[in-house]
Amino acid sequence: MKLLSALTIAVTSAALVDAKYFSEGWHPGQPTTRAGPQATGNVGAWKLGNLPSSPPVAEPEIHEPSKRPGFMRALSESLTTATGFNVTGLYDRVQANEEFDRKTDIVDGFTRVTDSNFDELITYERFDLADDHATEDDRVWFLFVHGPPKDPSSFMFWHAVNNASILAQEPGKEIPGMKWGRVDFITELELTSRWLLFKPPMLVFATNRGNDLRFVRPGVIAANGTVIHRFLQEEHWRAFPVWESRYGPNGDRAWVPELYIKINKAWTRLTSIFPSWLLVVLSGVLSQALLTFMHRNDHKKAPKPVEGKTEDAAAVVEVETVPKKQSVEVKTPQKKAQAKTAKTKKGK
Repeated sequence: MKLLSALTIAVTSAALVDAKYFSEGWHPGQPTTRAGPQATGNVGAWKLGNLPSSPPVAEPEIHEPSKRPGFMRALSESLTTATGFNVTGLYDRVQANEEFDRKTDIVDGFTRVTDSNFDELITYERFDLADDHATEDDRVWFLFVHGPPKDPSSFMFWHAVNNASILAQEPGKEIPGMKWGRVDFITELELTSRWLLFKPPMLVFATNRGNDLRFVRPGVIAANGTVIHRFLQEEHWRAFPVWESRYGPNGDRAWVPELYIKINKAWTRLTSIFPSWLLVVLSGVLSQALLTFMHRNDHKKAPKPVEGKTEDAAAVVEVETVPKKQSVEVKTPQKKAQAKTAKTKKGK
């Protein structure tokens, strides 16, 4: 009897673990099919429920942010070896919380847009291979520029935009001609610099092969999936003007952001040679040397005073003596009589 009860509990638990409604983000009424990855060259999207007879689709490249082991990573490995505790695993979990998982882009129906694939995906998009039969005039790229998860605004809009994407995949709520993309503000230096973005998050609408850009700040729209979906479906974003700036991609001062990008890349290549702890030490030494140079004249010796002369007239304090008030004696008749008596005695 006990064995039968144990088997029943085990089978029930396994069924619950495999249940669809325990998947993250599921809610009643949500379709089980999701927009899948897009192949390189923008072949199109596939659904998770494709039949085995469907033509194979190339697995997309997941653009992970570039990482290199630093001083803290080496220190965590040394502590793990010395103490036996998994300090490295703890460090990796902390680092993972500092950025969103890019592997979820495929499942969420987004395309990861980077500095390297922007031209391939947007500027030179091939519409003859698009599965949605969109034309160049119909294509709209909705790009969500986000920061790290520790940024409260990026965290809220990440989930809100994701919920809007889920709504757009339900029957009757599709948004024709729109593709969804994500851009990392921290790692994609070229895109954010050319667009003059200084703070995430930002909602970017790219049309006309990326030549026409519209920017919508988070303060304009609420961080709500239903609100964002309606904002996109009813095309309220078209009310915002196309970005025009002398420093923009087509402006006469577009060389300024490009120069900044080149300088930043050169600096990154230079600093990547040295470990992070050495850069911290060098920055401290250079700062101290700069402060010493700037205050080099503050400790010069004061000139010796010349005898018989006062150097500082303000240092001489003159003390004035205030004359005392002379008391005025008031003579009463009684005092006058006493004075006469005293004179008479003196005369005798």
